[in-house]
Amino acid sequence: MNNRTLIITGCSSYLIFLLLLVPANQILTVFKPTLNNITLNGISGSIWSGSIQSLSVKNQLLNTTSWSLKPLSLLSANIGLDLETEIAGQKLVSKLNYSLITKSVSLSQLHSLIDASAIQALLQLPFGELNGNIELSLQQLQLMPGKLPVVTGKVNWDNALINLYSSINLGNLSLDLSSADNGDITGALANSGGEVSISGQIKVSSNKRYHLDLRLKPRSNASKDLLNILSMVAPKKIKSEHVLNRSGQLSEFGIL
Repeated sequence: MNNRTLIITGCSSYLIFLLLLVPANQILTVFKPTLNNITLNGISGSIWSGSIQSLSVKNQLLNTTSWSLKPLSLLSANIGLDLETEIAGQKLVSKLNYSLITKSVSLSQLHSLIDASAIQALLQLPFGELNGNIELSLQQLQLMPGKLPVVTGKVNWDNALINLYSSINLGNLSLDLSSADNGDITGALANSGGEVSISGQIKVSSNKRYHLDLRLKPRSNASKDLLNILSMVAPKKIKSEHVLNRSGQLSEFGIL
């Protein structure tokens, strides 16, 4: 390596180092006009390592968001971060990568335990009240403008309860998520315990339509209220199982 190359490499490294030490509030202020529906408060630290006291995305509040930059990611036109934030008082940790070329955001090793009532508020669900704990464990979540996310991982809903005019115990629910090459997302749903056995599939197509194909079988401890609800929402039966087939747009739930 000749002297000229060494000088260029040294100067470039020094400039990158100086950039990483720039206060985060200065950089985020520059990008503020492009941050549609995003409100930032209490910015501190640097681009290398900093935090935001509160961050609101489309009126959904994230508290105490902090990050640590991976400098080597810049060499491949990416911004890599170790990210930690709070949703409804519950910690969410993940590794985040933003591509400067495709403008896509990828999250990996995403983990969080969230109260079900907070999820209900985020998704604008139009029925009852949700109780229990929802655990997110996603190996991959890639967000791209105008497209469905690419997702791989699992969602567990422990001690799942839905309160309508009475409380319905769904036991422990698990949803295994995967994305196909054509962009469709498939979720295999099953449960253990509770008043009803649940199994089947949830599919979301690339045109942002969902389809439910579920089998619901009352257990011996099922309440009369649950039996009545099953007869209303899934009147079709195959032997002792209620069949629930339903399709619609994700926009019904305020998603995408």
